[in-house]
Amino acid sequence: MFDSEEIKPGPTPAVAIVSPAFAQRHFGGSVEAIGQTIRLAKGSCVIVGVTPADFAFPEGTEVWAPLARPGVVRPPERSGLNFRAVGRIRADVSLNQVQSEMTTIAKRLEQQYPDTNTEACRGHATHDQIVAMSV
Repeated sequence: MFDSEEIKPGPTPAVAIVSPAFAQRHFGGSVEAIGQTIRLAKGSCVIVGVTPADFAFPEGTEVWAPLARPGVVRPPERSGLNFRAVGRIRADVSLNQVQSEMTTIAKRLEQQYPDTNTEACRGHATHDQIVAMSV
């Protein structure tokens, strides 16, 4: 969902993407929300996008922000399995290609981490432009 230039080091994400409902409620619409600043994780970030109206991953979510922040070190704990990755699909890539690549990634993770990733990491193409992966 975010490109590499939007992911900045530090304790607070610099950018966010919001749902159309959030944009409507807080700013009067999707167009008006772009560029607005919101408070998130004890800091502020800029809204850089609004999801399609039919996008709901995970269900009920209204604000998405990048989690992986360069320079922030986390311990190598793998037992939680409570993260979901979401990404955009390039226009020149088919849903079948995405599903195949996600299956390959899931199998690699299962091989690399057999104690924590067996049957736990699965990818699903959920929208014609967005892909989701539970890890």
